[in-house]
Amino acid sequence: MSKFITFEGIDASGKSTQAKILYKILKKRKKKVIITREPGGTKFSEKIRKIVVKDKIKPLSELFLFYAARNEHFNKIKKYLKKKYIVICDRYIHSTYVYQQHQQKIERKFIQHLQNKISRYSYPDLTFFIDISSVEAKKRLKLRKKKDKFDYYSLKQMNFLRKAYHKEYKRGKNIIKLDGNKKKKQITIEILDILTKKKIING
Repeated sequence: MSKFITFEGIDASGKSTQAKILYKILKKRKKKVIITREPGGTKFSEKIRKIVVKDKIKPLSELFLFYAARNEHFNKIKKYLKKKYIVICDRYIHSTYVYQQHQQKIERKFIQHLQNKISRYSYPDLTFFIDISSVEAKKRLKLRKKKDKFDYYSLKQMNFLRKAYHKEYKRGKNIIKLDGNKKKKQITIEILDILTKKKIING
């Protein structure tokens, strides 16, 4: 069964960690699965990533760069979905809504227009939103050795982004919110339980 599963949340929420854990578990169970990320996922898209995570760019220019990367990336995702893979992606469309729509004030309809130009089937089947407090996120970010421009956001900016994720959660049909303050193992158990109930994986 092919499924496109994404992980979302503010920086240092634990989304990347849980995406990697899920990938390893499914791989161990001999499932057809790949893990990828945004921006990135292909050689070309990774080159764009290097630009957008470091340079200060005008909002519209940044959006177009993200979509140039996503257009290439989704072609890869689509190929794996056709082969009945479970595709796990660290960040995707909800990050675009949070950062480009809510933060940078670009119209949602315009973002959706670009998304639909890639494909009307380019939306995830299921999204896990890992939610933690902005204060906890800032504590975790201080421990990071390698930082990009997003890691230097103020507490006020982090609060704004977290609220934006909550807005997306409330309006989304396939978004599941998880408490990122829980122990790592407990979050993983909850993710596996949800995937089992939805019959995406076997118990």
